Amino acid sequence: MQYYMSPGVKFIPIHRFMQKTMTVKNLVIMVSCMMLLASCKNGGLFKKKQDKSDVTGWNYNDKNQGGFQVAKSKEQGLGPGLVFVQGGTFTMGQTEEDIMGDWNNIPRRVSVPSFYIDRTEVANVHYREYLHWLSRVFDASDPINAKILEGALPDTLAWRSELSYNEPMVEFYFRHPGFNDYPVVGVTWRQAHDFCLWRSDRVNEGTLVKEGFVNKANLKPGAQQGDNNFTTKSYLLGLYTAPPGKIKTKKNEPKQTMATMESGVLLPDYRLPFEAEWEYAAYGLVNQNPRPSTKKKRGEELVSNKQVYPWAINVNGLRDSRRGSWQGTFLANFKRGSGDNAGVAGGLNDNAFYTAPVQSFIQTDLVYIIWQET
Repeated sequence: MQYYMSPGVKFIPIHRFMQKTMTVKNLVIMVSCMMLLASCKNGGLFKKKQDKSDVTGWNYNDKNQGGFQVAKSKEQGLGPGLVFVQGGTFTMGQTEEDIMGDWNNIPRRVSVPSFYIDRTEVANVHYREYLHWLSRVFDASDPINAKILEGALPDTLAWRSELSYNEPMVEFYFRHPGFNDYPVVGVTWRQAHDFCLWRSDRVNEGTLVKEGFVNKANLKPGAQQGDNNFTTKSYLLGLYTAPPGKIKTKKNEPKQTMATMESGVLLPDYRLPFEAEWEYAAYGLVNQNPRPSTKKKRGEELVSNKQVYPWAINVNGLRDSRRGSWQGTFLANFKRGSGDNAGVAGGLNDNAFYTAPVQSFIQTDLVYIIWQET
């Protein structure tokens, strides 16, 4: 097809015109891409905004501006075996009439901050793990170390009682593998406190190995002996030097050689709960709130009732009222009466003549801890 134009006007076929137009478009696109890549290389459009101090204006985590390290704000990590208990206010102390007039547990309103607590009791296998570490680090041939090892042993004679035969429990309960998951018995307050210190150090040591701050060879037998062993405090104070691992650092960030409390890697120490925390956890008040908080709406400050037991399935009884395999069974290790520890053969209620495995009552493990310890 031909196009006729007036004299002096050059004729351009339509297909050549479209080719030139597409060439110009491609050139513009190519130049734009080159400019975008150059801006990205120099930290332009898609560069993450550098955190900086509102006081000095200097960049955080920048080796070219002082190298001050600031970890990203985050919630405290959850340690092994712990569950979160939301804090609040409650009436602490005796809630029934003080008939004897002792006045040693006067009711008072207190507030308990949120805290973490173990999901279950410390089992025999856990405490034997503690004793194994002590025997591996402290040589028993040294008289000083022998006192440390002997002082950590639980009192197995706690099972003995007048006019009763509990010798099998004395001999086998703590050591036999059949009782691995049963709660440890015969531990004093001091021994429990020392166990918490050991647990804190082992959890933090394992975290440092996982994050690359400490070489995993430090966990092998013989790596730590006597006083030369890892503790969180000695590590932070520089009194204990652990073999370094491989730490991954980002570009332009200063190289880290050891973890600090500011880095957010280490967890706070494990400890025994206070009396108020112990009692507050046993009530399970969050389950008695008919409208608790959600992600979209704040809950109501309500407690539906002062129920005897914290489980919400059967608020006034010990047995599970749901239909199914759990119907009619006890929700805790409970002694129903004098001489009745477990019920009748063929239909045992809690299946525990003495103690029960720490995970026997999944819904009420925390309350089981309170009852066993009090």
